[in-house]
Amino acid sequence: FIATRYMQSTQGRPDDKIGLGLQIRSARERLGWSHEDLSGRTGIATHFLVALEDEAFEIFRSDLIALQTNLRVCGRKLGLSSDVIEQYAHALNQQIKPSVVPIGKFMRG
Repeated sequence: FIATRYMQSTQGRPDDKIGLGLQIRSARERLGWSHEDLSGRTGIATHFLVALEDEAFEIFRSDLIALQTNLRVCGRKLGLSSDVIEQYAHALNQQIKPSVVPIGKFMRG
Protein backbone atom coordinates (compact mmCIF):
# COMPACT_ATOMS: atom_id res chain seq x y z
CA PHE A 1 0.00 0.00 0.00
CA ILE A 2 2.65 2.53 1.04
CA ALA A 3 4.91 1.67 -1.91
CA THR A 4 2.03 2.03 -4.35
CA ARG A 5 0.94 5.33 -2.85
CA TYR A 6 4.55 6.54 -2.83
CA MET A 7 5.14 5.63 -6.45
CA GLN A 8 1.86 7.21 -7.56
CA SER A 9 2.36 10.43 -5.63
CA THR A 10 6.03 11.07 -6.35
CA GLN A 11 6.71 13.48 -9.18
CA GLY A 12 10.16 13.74 -10.74
CA ARG A 13 11.53 10.47 -9.43
CA PRO A 14 15.27 10.05 -10.07
CA ASP A 15 14.45 7.65 -12.91
CA ASP A 16 10.92 8.00 -14.27
CA LYS A 17 11.13 4.78 -16.26
CA ILE A 18 12.65 2.45 -13.68
CA GLY A 19 11.77 2.51 -9.99
CA LEU A 20 14.39 2.03 -7.32
CA GLY A 21 13.37 -1.56 -6.59
CA LEU A 22 13.84 -2.55 -10.20
CA GLN A 23 17.19 -0.76 -10.31
CA ILE A 24 18.33 -2.75 -7.26
CA ARG A 25 17.06 -6.05 -8.72
CA SER A 26 18.62 -5.34 -12.14
CA ALA A 27 22.01 -4.46 -10.63
CA ARG A 28 21.97 -7.57 -8.40
CA GLU A 29 21.06 -9.84 -11.31
CA ARG A 30 23.62 -8.16 -13.59
CA LEU A 31 26.28 -9.11 -11.03
CA GLY A 32 24.91 -12.66 -10.96
CA TRP A 33 24.15 -12.45 -7.25
CA SER A 34 21.27 -14.13 -5.45
CA HIS A 35 19.48 -12.44 -2.56
CA GLU A 36 21.60 -14.60 -0.25
CA ASP A 37 24.81 -13.40 -1.96
CA LEU A 38 23.82 -9.76 -1.54
CA SER A 39 22.74 -10.40 2.03
CA GLY A 40 26.16 -11.87 2.82
CA ARG A 41 27.90 -8.86 1.25
CA THR A 42 25.75 -6.22 2.95
CA GLY A 43 24.63 -7.78 6.22
CA ILE A 44 21.02 -6.98 5.28
CA ALA A 45 18.55 -9.80 5.90
CA THR A 46 17.25 -11.46 2.75
CA HIS A 47 13.61 -10.58 3.48
CA PHE A 48 14.56 -6.90 3.71
CA LEU A 49 16.38 -7.08 0.36
CA VAL A 50 13.30 -8.64 -1.23
CA ALA A 51 11.18 -5.84 0.30
CA LEU A 52 13.53 -3.20 -1.17
CA GLU A 53 13.32 -4.79 -4.62
CA ASP A 54 9.53 -5.07 -4.37
CA GLU A 55 9.34 -1.50 -3.05
CA ALA A 56 7.40 -2.86 -0.09
CA PHE A 57 8.64 -0.03 2.09
CA GLU A 58 5.86 -0.49 4.65
CA ILE A 59 7.94 -3.27 6.22
CA PHE A 60 10.23 -0.46 7.42
CA ARG A 61 7.40 1.81 8.59
CA SER A 62 8.52 1.86 12.22
CA ASP A 63 12.20 2.38 11.36
CA LEU A 64 12.86 4.86 8.57
CA ILE A 65 16.53 5.04 9.55
CA ALA A 66 16.86 1.31 8.83
CA LEU A 67 15.18 1.81 5.45
CA GLN A 68 17.49 4.65 4.49
CA THR A 69 20.57 2.80 5.77
CA ASN A 70 19.64 -0.37 3.91
CA LEU A 71 19.07 1.62 0.70
CA ARG A 72 22.47 3.28 1.02
CA VAL A 73 24.38 0.09 1.87
CA CYS A 74 22.64 -1.92 -0.84
CA GLY A 75 23.06 0.82 -3.43
CA ARG A 76 26.77 1.25 -2.70
CA LYS A 77 27.43 -2.48 -2.86
CA LEU A 78 25.60 -2.74 -6.19
CA GLY A 79 27.33 0.31 -7.66
CA LEU A 80 24.17 2.40 -8.01
CA SER A 81 24.51 6.18 -8.20
CA SER A 82 24.74 7.66 -4.71
CA ASP A 83 22.71 10.64 -5.98
CA VAL A 84 19.83 8.35 -6.94
CA ILE A 85 19.94 6.53 -3.61
CA GLU A 86 20.03 9.81 -1.66
CA GLN A 87 17.09 11.23 -3.63
CA TYR A 88 15.01 8.14 -2.86
CA ALA A 89 16.07 8.09 0.79
CA HIS A 90 15.03 11.73 1.16
CA ALA A 91 11.77 11.24 -0.74
CA LEU A 92 10.85 8.22 1.36
CA ASN A 93 11.54 10.15 4.53
CA GLN A 94 9.02 12.75 3.34
CA GLN A 95 6.41 10.21 2.18
CA ILE A 96 6.42 7.49 4.84
CA LYS A 97 5.57 8.55 8.35
CA PRO A 98 6.10 6.20 11.29
CA SER A 99 2.99 4.42 12.53
CA VAL A 100 4.00 4.95 16.15
CA VAL A 101 2.07 7.60 18.05
CA PRO A 102 4.31 9.86 20.14
CA ILE A 103 3.92 9.22 23.88
CA GLY A 104 3.01 12.86 24.45
CA LYS A 105 -0.32 12.22 22.73
CA PHE A 106 -1.45 10.16 25.71
CA MET A 107 -0.18 12.47 28.42
CA ARG A 108 -2.44 15.07 29.91
CA GLY A 109 -0.89 18.34 30.52
